[in-house]
Amino acid sequence: MMSLSQKDILEVFKQNFLYEVVGTPFGEAVKMPAYDAFIFSNVTGAGYLNDPLYPFSPNGLLKVLNKALNHSFVNGLFENFAPKNTPWMLSQTKSFLFDTPHKFIVPIEYTSKQTLTDRLEHISTEVTAPTDYLIFGIDTSKRGNGMEPFLEYLACQHYSKAGYIVETQVPIAHDVGSPDFAGYRIPGLAQSLPAHLQKGCHLIELAMLRVSLDRHVAHACVRGATHMIVGEAKCFPGQATGQLDKYTATGFYDEGLEIYPARGTAQTSYGVLNLAEDYSLQFAAPTKPLTVDADKQQAYAGWLGDYMKFYLLANLDGREFNELAQQVIGAPVADAGSMIRFIQIVSVETLVEKSRHGSVQ
Repeated sequence: MMSLSQKDILEVFKQNFLYEVVGTPFGEAVKMPAYDAFIFSNVTGAGYLNDPLYPFSPNGLLKVLNKALNHSFVNGLFENFAPKNTPWMLSQTKSFLFDTPHKFIVPIEYTSKQTLTDRLEHISTEVTAPTDYLIFGIDTSKRGNGMEPFLEYLACQHYSKAGYIVETQVPIAHDVGSPDFAGYRIPGLAQSLPAHLQKGCHLIELAMLRVSLDRHVAHACVRGATHMIVGEAKCFPGQATGQLDKYTATGFYDEGLEIYPARGTAQTSYGVLNLAEDYSLQFAAPTKPLTVDADKQQAYAGWLGDYMKFYLLANLDGREFNELAQQVIGAPVADAGSMIRFIQIVSVETLVEKSRHGSVQ
């Protein structure tokens, strides 16, 4: 089980999650709440069938910073220091994102972009609501079918249920790389979040309060000391170790995680998350602890606190953002300096309250 096929993807959902697998004109699909489907699309790149040639996905659009312990901005959630590609603003221009209670994730195998496009163009004419479908392409021409993003999603699901705030494509540093997965347990921060996010969530859910204030989950609320996990997803065992060595050398992380479809024979000192023969997720704990630099981890946790505030801030539109900036720093945000000053001063509690006040739900 080194290359995950269309059938394998469906079996993974059947074995590990409560989502229903149903028949559609595209074949079997995973029926998923629209809120969850947005998260799946963001992690995996699965595209809404609004356009057979260019299916929309928020993947890559919800970034803020590109370097840890720094405020090096990239265009994504914000552009020119104003809200841009936020879930709330995207929902206003792309109403299909949350216009129905459920969406359908359709895994489809293909050998070239053109064959996939041809199939989507044909099938999209046979359904009444194409944007109810998200196409999760499986490129069988790639080694391992290019399924690393799906493995990242599995790690996110596993650790969010365990009480962590999780994300993919993690900013650390250009010379170190960008990890595929990270999980953060920061008790002081979590206690300031809405109750459902305290129980573990995807990072982008901090930016989705305005999309769904009534979100409820049944995760166990995990308490304990600060704990940081970094992970790398690969289709074949042994390939993640070198990158994890770089990430863990930063001293930020308590645990490294290798994420594979199946374990194989490679063994390292890192933890391993993979699939058993029956498609259930299985985890093997690290064989030895990492050396954590307490001072560096404390600084990293502080930076993460600011980093997560940006996602909470993304629940506001431009006018609301500048009104709040006027209250907090006495002027609208106009440059990197004023943005940093604002984010360092404003509290998590204030951002959560403003997100609730601004919501139309």
